[in-house]
Amino acid sequence: TPIALSSYYDAKFAILNGSSTELVSLKSLFPVTEIYVDPTNGNDTYDGSYVFPVKTITQALTLGTNINLMPGTYTENIKITSDNTVISATGDCIVSGTISITTNLTSCNIEGVTFKYTSGVYPISVTGSITNLVLWNCAIVGSQSVTILNNSSLPSGSQGRLTECYPPET
Repeated sequence: TPIALSSYYDAKFAILNGSSTELVSLKSLFPVTEIYVDPTNGNDTYDGSYVFPVKTITQALTLGTNINLMPGTYTENIKITSDNTVISATGDCIVSGTISITTNLTSCNIEGVTFKYTSGVYPISVTGSITNLVLWNCAIVGSQSVTILNNSSLPSGSQGRLTECYPPET
């Protein structure tokens, strides 16, 4: 039985520890290792769990590096600054904005995202360096370009790999 609520998405339970009883947070017993994002039902004050997803990818990146996108449209400009970031989409996910990598990273994987090409800017911009940028099962919509990432503009030593990425249907 929960003893006290520390917030609306975390409860504290009495745990017997030797001869004493202590209150332990449910979140400390089951830490969030995957961050969930829902542009419709999420809230950036939530913890990013499956039950309480955050609203924006930007907020999710402050909580962790394993990001799961729920279906919907994400209208934001995203900066990836942490190494080994993985962004995976579930269902139809559209990013209408840019993803930029401005620091030196070893790896970043983006999977299942549809990028909406807007205002003459490529959806992914790399001005830092990245050893291994992998885009898998991604697509692009919009009439201006079918390019997700301009490989020729990558900084020296950077590598971008697109696997099963598709241009828009005509």
